Amino acid sequence: MKALLAGAAAALLFGAQCAAADLSDERAVSITELPPAVGLPSEPVGEVEGADQALNRAISDLNAAAQAREEAAKARYEAGLAAYEAQQKAYREATAAAEAEAERRRAQYEADRAAWQAQVARCRAGDRSACAQP
Repeated sequence: MKALLAGAAAALLFGAQCAAADLSDERAVSITELPPAVGLPSEPVGEVEGADQALNRAISDLNAAAQAREEAAKARYEAGLAAYEAQQKAYREATAAAEAEAERRRAQYEADRAAWQAQVARCRAGDRSACAQP
């Protein structure tokens, strides 16, 4: 672990040197000026590698569970949305049918009233056959 921290410190030092270097200066810091990392292993340490793998598996499992919950929530939302849209369509159809029936009844009323008014006018004009109840 100390070796990993030493490597990180060396990288930070190199970054600071790069940031402080004047880019117009031909003597800019090169990678060869990086201090050697003392005791850095050439390969990851077994314990750290195993811990990293376990952590990665745990994160992967958590991500998979979160993704499954998200997909389930999306499916519930889409099902609810489809049901809502179906209800809205049924409402619009019922409203249109009710409005059509109301219009049909209004038109029938107007026709019946016009016929009655015509009959009354004929009766008042002297046509006794038009005076009888319809």
